[in-house]
Amino acid sequence: MLIGIDPGKTGAVAWILAGELQIAKCPETIKGMAELFRGLAKQVMESTEKPPRLMQCRIERVHGGVYGAGIKCDTCGRQHSPAPVCPDCKQHPPLAGAASQFNFGKGYGAWLGVLETLGIDYEEILPRQWQKQFAPNLPKDKSAKKQAILELVSREYPETHIYKYAADAVAILHTLTKTTKNGSQYTPAPKKAVEALKTRSGQMELF
Repeated sequence: MLIGIDPGKTGAVAWILAGELQIAKCPETIKGMAELFRGLAKQVMESTEKPPRLMQCRIERVHGGVYGAGIKCDTCGRQHSPAPVCPDCKQHPPLAGAASQFNFGKGYGAWLGVLETLGIDYEEILPRQWQKQFAPNLPKDKSAKKQAILELVSREYPETHIYKYAADAVAILHTLTKTTKNGSQYTPAPKKAVEALKTRSGQMELF
């Protein structure tokens, strides 16, 4: 099972198992997050997909809200010295507001805690990275970009009605269907790993 997570307060979780796309809104509580993944683990165990595959996840990464030497502007793509606003295009970094930073970071941290606790393989990816992988020529305007992503994922998965809140999660998932974190094609999980997942799924009652 491949999973894409947009961890924002109005974000979503999207997953594919046996070729079928499914979507859920991000749960509001950590317990809800754990219960969602318990259900996903159950789907994996009950799947008739051959050979079996483990849960592999890609989650949008949050950064500090200040442009620095190691962070590129999501709008113009250039790197700068630490600054609250990009000197070139005058754009604020994502989540520049304190309240939105806190809310996104809270959800993001909660997801990482759930994934780590359950031993689920995951990788973090910045917005500019998955957007470049998904569609390199997206509009720079935030609203237009969101609409373009929605239209593109709807074309990729015409059998599923995708709401705007879930567009980013589906796009993140779509980039994961192409490669794994080391750039190779996604490969089936060995039988021993599947048995380990059964054990972990039983431990989810702790949440």
